[in-house]
Amino acid sequence: MVKEILFHLGDCKTGTTAIQSVLAGGTIESDLSICFPTRFNHIPLARTLSVPSEKHLEGRLFKRLRQAFKNSDADIGVVSAEHFEFVQPDEIRRAIDTHLGGYADQIRLVAYVRPHAERLVSTFSERTKKGVFQNSLEKMHERLLEDGILFYAPRFKRMRELFGDQFILRPFIRDDLRDGDVVSDFFDLLFRGEKFNLTGETQVNESLSVQDIALMRHLHRRVDAYTEPGVDRTKEKHSLGWYFAEILAEMPLEEAMKPRLHVSLAEKIVETYAEDAAELDAEFFDGTPISDALVSAPLKAIPEEQSYDVETYFSNSELRQIEAWTKLTTRLIDSAPEFFSWLVRPEEQRPAKPPVLDFKVPKPKPPKKPEVAAEKTDVDAAEPDLEAAKADLEADKTEAEVETPETALEMSDVEGAEVALETDEAAGDVKQSGTEGAQADAETEEPAAGVETPDMVAVEDTGDNKTNHTSEEAVVASTDEQTEDTEDRKTA
Repeated sequence: MVKEILFHLGDCKTGTTAIQSVLAGGTIESDLSICFPTRFNHIPLARTLSVPSEKHLEGRLFKRLRQAFKNSDADIGVVSAEHFEFVQPDEIRRAIDTHLGGYADQIRLVAYVRPHAERLVSTFSERTKKGVFQNSLEKMHERLLEDGILFYAPRFKRMRELFGDQFILRPFIRDDLRDGDVVSDFFDLLFRGEKFNLTGETQVNESLSVQDIALMRHLHRRVDAYTEPGVDRTKEKHSLGWYFAEILAEMPLEEAMKPRLHVSLAEKIVETYAEDAAELDAEFFDGTPISDALVSAPLKAIPEEQSYDVETYFSNSELRQIEAWTKLTTRLIDSAPEFFSWLVRPEEQRPAKPPVLDFKVPKPKPPKKPEVAAEKTDVDAAEPDLEAAKADLEADKTEAEVETPETALEMSDVEGAEVALETDEAAGDVKQSGTEGAQADAETEEPAAGVETPDMVAVEDTGDNKTNHTSEEAVVASTDEQTEDTEDRKTA
């Protein structure tokens, strides 16, 4: 049985992917051991507390979490999901009391908060790359103002009221983080200052350039243009955007332009969130780190708004190639949408078992009868064995059907965590109440996104790093899905 539990609550855009990659990979050495019972994150668990259609999974997932902690002899159990940002504080309190009541005095909760202006730019980049936002930074400011998600103080103050000193809020600001690094800061907090050593590279979602964002926006628009009316490709566009952006980030441009606010918008943001920043500083921090970051936004801004029009950065010849590639990609998506999202993931992030393809083998058109009988040619002999192909498909289908109804239900339900991961525009506006998944999923990180099926199976201790893992078979996404980081591990 673990000695204590730490809930890592996010927020989105605060290096959660980097932290989760260390937890999942066990790339840390310490005298204290960790039990992290998931493949990458606990987004499916968190979603049961905010998404009505997934509420019925709450008891099952928390039971498995509780059992994993009970069966572990690790010092610390960790739960990590940025989606908790979209769960009402009272729901978090209720869930812990209901499912982890035996640990009441051994639970800590930590969240990181990103200054308002930086968060807005990062969210703009994230939603654009996933195809759920196709407008300007000005419009993103209006959207976030309407949704209310950047009014931090009420939510975090309620967490403090419910959990007291068990709730810890840290500013996602380099000068305030241990070693200027959120990963180092998190594990210093996790181990209560005890010595530790990071032993490997962390998975980081690198920021996209302005040129990359313009390309991604154009790409999603063209996929929409080639998709039949009424067909929802939210999930496939999310996967395409996430993993294509990941590849782009690995090949940075020499003259890349960083997304930045323009002065007039930065001044609006200061006016909008000054009171919230001051309230947050007064309640949680020594000094005024959040207010200082907000006030500095206009000083860092550029005079005029940046262009995100693809024609600004790409020649007609390059646009022609992009168009052809997009048309081919859309053809692949339309051919096997359920398989596409699995296929575009890196191999290590794919569920072990791909989705079952239910292709209907088209009947070939009967050849015209020749006027004169002729011997069979080599081409005739090479015609596909349609009966064999049908038999193979039936065998695949049969194999899928032997899954228990419970397993099939879990796969279906949790898959929604990926789809919703980025359904901001598609699903409509959703308030901060957390009763809908769309708004949350537009924010949640993906490999986060490692959204996974609820089935957990025990895995052996990883050895010297003393990290115990329990694996959940990933159907990765909402978030996304999910979930959604485009900042460096070291904050800017």
